[in-house]
Amino acid sequence: MLESMINALALTNEKYYYYLDTETMTVVKNRSTIGDMDVSYLAHAYPERFLPLPNKRQLHTYAIMEEYAAASHYCDRLRDALLGDRPFQRFRNAAQKLKVWEDWLRYRDERFLEIALDWCTQNGIDPQTVDSAQAYCESVGTPVPVGEDSTETGAEDILDSTAALAKQVSTPQLAVALIEAIPTCGSPSQDCRRSSYNNSAWKSMSTVYSSSVGSVRIG
Repeated sequence: MLESMINALALTNEKYYYYLDTETMTVVKNRSTIGDMDVSYLAHAYPERFLPLPNKRQLHTYAIMEEYAAASHYCDRLRDALLGDRPFQRFRNAAQKLKVWEDWLRYRDERFLEIALDWCTQNGIDPQTVDSAQAYCESVGTPVPVGEDSTETGAEDILDSTAALAKQVSTPQLAVALIEAIPTCGSPSQDCRRSSYNNSAWKSMSTVYSSSVGSVRIG
C-alpha cells in the first residue's frame, strides 16, 4: 500500500522533496518537470493541486533509527553507531556489517507507511486512489512517477498499453472509457513528447481509472 509515497519518503532529503499531484494522484519530485513546467513553480502556483509530502524534518528518521536500535539484538552496537558525526552513514555501515540492513529497511518502511496513512487522513486523500494510480502505471509498464524528467515516448506504445489494460479490467464500460480517454495526436506511429501527448493521455486515463476504484480489478 502507498508504495510510491513510501519510496518518495525514503528519498526525501534537504535537496529533494515530493508532492502528491491530486489531479493524477501520482507523486512528483520538486526538481522535475510536468510538460515544460517546473514542479516547484507549479506547486507554488497551484498549492491546492500539489500537496507537499512530509519533509525530512517531519519524518523523524533519526528517532525511528533509535527505536529500531533499542529493539534490536545488536542494540549497543547500533546505538553506538548513532553517536558522533555522520550518524546516518555510521548506522548504515553498522547495519550492513551486522547483516540487519534489509531488516532495518522493512522496519523503516512500516513506519513510513504509518506516516503516509496519517498524512492521507489529514489531507482528505483516499489511499486506495493513490494505489490505483500506481497500479495503472505498473499495468502499462510505466514506472511509478516520482518526479523523473520527461522523456520521449511513442504514441503507438500508449495505444498498445491502453488496449492491453482494457482487456484486463473487469467491466466493459471501463474498457471503452479507457480507450476513449486517449486524445488524438496525429498518426498513431508518430512519436510525441510526454510534455504533450503522453502527459495529456496519462491525465485523462488516470482520471477514468482512479474514478472507478472499487469496480476495477487488474488481472
